[in-house]
Formats: sequence, structure tokens, C-alpha cells
Amino acid sequence: MMETVKLYDLHPYDTTFCATIQAIEYDKNTTLILDQTLFFPEEGGQCADGGTINGHEVIDVQISQGVIKHILKGYVKLEVGHEVQGEIDWALRFSNMQNHSGEHIFSGIVHREYGYDNVGFHLGKDVVSVDFNGPIDESNLIRIEKEVNQVIYENRVIRAYYPGDEELATLEYRSKKEVDAPLRIVEIEDCDVCACCAPHVMHTGEVGLFKAVHMMNYKGGVRIFILCGQRALDYVLKLDDNMNAIYHMLSANDTSVVKYVQQLIDTNNALKQEIFHLNKKEIQRLIEEADDSHRYFFIEELDKNLQREMVNSLAERVGGYVGVFVGNDQAGYRFILASHTDDTTKLFDKLKELGAKGGGNALMVQGYLKATRDTIEDIIKSQQ
Repeated sequence: MMETVKLYDLHPYDTTFCATIQAIEYDKNTTLILDQTLFFPEEGGQCADGGTINGHEVIDVQISQGVIKHILKGYVKLEVGHEVQGEIDWALRFSNMQNHSGEHIFSGIVHREYGYDNVGFHLGKDVVSVDFNGPIDESNLIRIEKEVNQVIYENRVIRAYYPGDEELATLEYRSKKEVDAPLRIVEIEDCDVCACCAPHVMHTGEVGLFKAVHMMNYKGGVRIFILCGQRALDYVLKLDDNMNAIYHMLSANDTSVVKYVQQLIDTNNALKQEIFHLNKKEIQRLIEEADDSHRYFFIEELDKNLQREMVNSLAERVGGYVGVFVGNDQAGYRFILASHTDDTTKLFDKLKELGAKGGGNALMVQGYLKATRDTIEDIIKSQQ
């Protein structure tokens, strides 16, 4: 079958087109192959365009060996050779153009300054991420973010084209992978030259805004989550709404809010320490009361370290099994069982019949159990 004519290459700003059906496939949905299309397929890390064909929703677009398949939702009665009208979702298309062009500016600057390659790219409807094969620290990421936005402000020309063989032989360009001919180049004036199959804006100013929102270490390099255009603006407006809510709650402003939050953190840490010491005193009291008839304890809240310390002390004081269960009937119980005389795995095997998860050895086991206190106590009593 002939390759599909990619109208989006020549007319990325068009939203409607006419085409002739070349083939139809039916399963639970309807798959159309057209002679030409404006729908960009899922390719190069970017999600597919959305929209309609003859008013029917296009839920996916895929490409294989140059042939583009349009998947329509459900069964749609159509015939080979008939003409159809397509309309792409312009909001999604333009958002993807903004984010993809912004990513090229970003990757181009990183490559120029660090020599890193873009080794992974994902442009979905909600998430945009870029992987680089080298480290970048937070301070330099902020600096690069400013450089990207400066390129956007300067409204530089973005040109997408297919170079001839002679030009291609001397052209220096970035590429995420080996690309079969014909090779399409996206060039951003005095910034970046990269092989790319996707639609882009014509000027950097159309990207609007670039924001790096999160960075994490990934496979010896970094994965950076970015947003451009309307997505970036929506993100900043949401941050602004959240900050205004915090200002109101703390009776603070942009110059005092950090100080107030730090005061809250310090107060909270001091209270945690106070609670820790009070719990430690209470635990000591409970340990002193422990005997053969009072060897299991159910506590609503308790630090994990204190729980282990309590179990160890109980095991030294009382022969046989001892245990501390932290939680409640609704949330379940985090438990530690111990014994200096008996094999705790045998008691744990009984708790596993109630769905307990965890592990350990003969001296101590720990885990989690979603059951009522009464049910747990019945099992425990049966093993004494």
C-alpha cells in the first residue's frame, strides 16, 4: 500500500481536510487508512492527534512503514473509495506544537552547553519529560530555564524541511535515533538543529512560556519534566492559587511566608519530640506491667523504633510469645512478635491465615494485618 501523504508536514496549522478511504478494518473499533491526513500519529515520543472523521471520534492514530491508521471509536459504516472529512483537535495539536518546540529549544541549549544527548522523550496529554545522559544540578537548571525563555522572547524563526543529499552530507544535527530517509529537519534560528517528524510552531514566541517543573536522577543522567505554553501557564496559575491560599491561612505575604512555614515546621518537630518522650515513658510503664497474662499490647499510634524497643524489652521480661500491634480495626495493624523461648514463625503462620503479610525468623517476625482486634486476640489466645 502507498504511504499516506502527511499533510501535517506541509500545513501544521490547518485543522480540516478531505481524503479518500484506501482501506477499512473492523474489530471492536473501525480502522481507516486514507490517502492523505492531517492527523499526526503517535511517533517520536509524541502522542497522536485527536479529532473526528465524518463527525466520528478518532481515538488513536498509528503509523507503520509510512502508512497511517486512524482508529475510530466503535463500528462506523464506511466504504473504500469514498471521500471523508477530517477535523483535528486544534487545542491538543497546538499544545503539542508548543511543548515539542519548547523541548527542542531546551535540548538544544543543554546539548550546546554540556554535550549531553536527549536519550528519551515523552510528550503525552498530561506529562512531558526529557531524559539526558548526564547530570544537571538545580542551580544550572534554573539558569537554563531562563535561557530557554529568552529564546522564546526573541521570537526566532523555526523552520521544518527535508534537506537534499548534498546539504545533509555537511549538516550537523541532533537525532535521538537513527532515522530512515527522507530525513526531516527542524531548525531553530541560532539555537538548535534536530531531526524530527512532528509539527512545530513557526516562531519561538508561539511557545509562550517554558517551565521545568521537576527533575530526578535517571540511568546515570537526569529526567526532567517540563511544560510549555498554555500548560505552563495553567501550572503557574495553579501554584499562584495555592500560594494565595497559604498566604491567607498564615496571614502572610510573599516575603514572610517562608519564615512562617519554617516556624510551623520547627514547632511540629518539637511537638514530635515531646510526644516521642511521652510515649517512651508510657511504654516503660506498660513493660513493667507485663506478665504471663498481659503480654500483647494494642496501641493506636507508635513510632516504629519505639515499637521494636518495646517488643525487645517485653521478650526479655516475659517468657513465650510477646507482641505489639499498632493501628486500629479500620486501618489494620502493624505488628512485631518476638520470643526468646518459642518459635515466633509458628504464631505468624496462624496470623497468615487471617491474611497477615510480613516475615522474620524464630526470634522475631513483623508485618501487617487487616483484621479486628478481637479476631487477632482469639488467634493469640489459641496459641498460648
